[in-house]
Amino acid sequence: MTEAMLEHYVQHGGTVMAIAGPDFALIASDTRSSSNGTIVSNNQLKIFRLPNQTAVGISGNMADSLEVVSRLQAEINRSAEAKGQPLSLPGTAEMLSLLLYERRIFPYYVQVLLVGIDGTGKGGVYSYDPVGHCEKVAYRLHGTSAKFMLASMSYLLSPYESEFDYTDVITMALEELTPVVKDLYTSCSEVDPATGGGCEIWILRPNKEGGVEYETVQHQLRQD
Repeated sequence: MTEAMLEHYVQHGGTVMAIAGPDFALIASDTRSSSNGTIVSNNQLKIFRLPNQTAVGISGNMADSLEVVSRLQAEINRSAEAKGQPLSLPGTAEMLSLLLYERRIFPYYVQVLLVGIDGTGKGGVYSYDPVGHCEKVAYRLHGTSAKFMLASMSYLLSPYESEFDYTDVITMALEELTPVVKDLYTSCSEVDPATGGGCEIWILRPNKEGGVEYETVQHQLRQD
């Protein structure tokens, strides 16, 4: 790999989180973009709504992130036109995996979380590495603060019972969960300079019409 190609792999910082609940899916991120210790922006979007009532959160290189989102949106629209119906959450998960795998020789420098509501009304979370390996999980973190958050998150969200299914959903109520997410991001912004600016939390829930409604919560983080 040439030096010019290596320069492409720039981590722009930040942290994304996704959690599946019994009747909701939550995805959160900070809004900071940085490079080599320099803050580029405190207003960088890392969560993106997709045409079929799902959403993705991406950490890594922002140029690659935007390209992945653009390609995925186009493929979802193309599938809906061809089949006459929106692509399901599992179908979107498979499509995203293939999209990333296509670039396995010179992979996108991203880690992706896909969230949505499945056919039974339960939240679903799918986690990806840069070459498209896909895993259905109850919760997952990607980004520079993942190592700081993971222990606390696991302690708070995972029951002690050994039979907890890490591919299913968490049992914490949404009203209790949202403040926990805010506190985790606040704590990490104090120790990780690549995480900060603000915290954006998206909550997806099924509605009575069979669709999905979105709620957005904003939370201020360190600006420096």
